[in-house]
Parts: sequence; structure tokens; C-alpha cells
Amino acid sequence: LKRRGTAPLADLIRVHALAIGSRSQNSFDRLDDINDAGILPKGRGMDLRDAMELIYMVRIRHQALDIENGDEPDNNIEPENMSDFE
Repeated sequence: LKRRGTAPLADLIRVHALAIGSRSQNSFDRLDDINDAGILPKGRGMDLRDAMELIYMVRIRHQALDIENGDEPDNNIEPENMSDFE
């Protein structure tokens, strides 16, 4: 989920942030800078933030379950273990 979920979003946000001269260090702050610069269509920044938060939450929940089950936490989530919404 990290390699195909958060990483592409973070890369997209990073590239746009660099293009506007953002010096922020994390994706959420960079996204705020991008929104403030007005380079995204209205509402798109919030959509990206929501997507990032959802992916992070799914990943963290999966890793917590790995730990509870005595497994090494990873980023490999089987689709059948996800809800319809996820």
C-alpha cells in the first residue's frame, strides 16, 4: 500500500510543492502550500488530503493488527481484508 498508495501521492504533492517554491517538509504541509498557491482546482486539495489520510489509516490499522498477531508489520494488505469503502 505504501509503494502504490502513499508514495505516488506524496511524489505528486512534492513535485507540485517544489514547482511553487514550497520549503515544507511533509506532504500535508506541502499540500497546504499548493492549495494556498491556487494551482489546483477548487476542492481538489481537500480530495488529495482525504485520500492520503485514508491510505495512512488503512496502513496503520493493518500494521497494528500485524503487531497484535505477533507478525512483523508490513505494508502488504490483501484486498479481501479491506472493506468495500477502502
